[in-house]
Amino acid sequence: MGNTSVKQIICGIMFNHSFSLLDDWGKIADSLLYSTNKAPNFSPQYFPSISQQYTTSRFLSNEKAGHRLELTSNNLVYTHTIQSNFEKEYKEFVSRIEKFLIPQIIEKYALITRRIGMVYMCEMDCNSISAFKQQYFAKAASEITDCRFSIRSTTPEGLLFSGIDNYINKIYTVGGVDEAFQGISFDYQLYFQPPLPSISTKIIDSFFETSKKCFFEEILKEEYRGKH
Repeated sequence: MGNTSVKQIICGIMFNHSFSLLDDWGKIADSLLYSTNKAPNFSPQYFPSISQQYTTSRFLSNEKAGHRLELTSNNLVYTHTIQSNFEKEYKEFVSRIEKFLIPQIIEKYALITRRIGMVYMCEMDCNSISAFKQQYFAKAASEITDCRFSIRSTTPEGLLFSGIDNYINKIYTVGGVDEAFQGISFDYQLYFQPPLPSISTKIIDSFFETSKKCFFEEILKEEYRGKH
């Protein structure tokens, strides 16, 4: 789709409040930064800075590269800024979540998951942005400079199984998505109703695969060919 590049990817996991979670921040940071696991991890080089003032959130960050991990009593948000190769870095990003964040935080502290979201932030040229807007605002596409809208749909499980009301919410931010560039932010969110006491590998794999497929097909206008 024209001149388009992925600038940043963000994963957020929202869970029921755990007010004792932040008390273990030191242990959590150590487990993430100094793991002996050979998979892509959060090394001290990846996150050279750690929050010093303990308020309502804790974080690890790399201001120069644009990476950040923030933890509150009910939210975990991991941000990775693409350095050079989207496909390679996306694969490592997902691996860090599956092999580190979920087992070391979500599962270890028995957190009840309410929502997981994946954000893709893209820089686009004016023609690509205009083409996207015309899909939804045909008559006024040229007049709308910035906009934000969402589309909600029920998951297959929500349709098939009694007592499960899971749903998908897709949020599109068009225009000025960041101070540094113009483009589109695509936020793919999966809500769990009822909330999940445990996130299985199958659920996580399916979530990332579906979010990426939607991103390719709806934003990049490219055929998604599965995992690389």
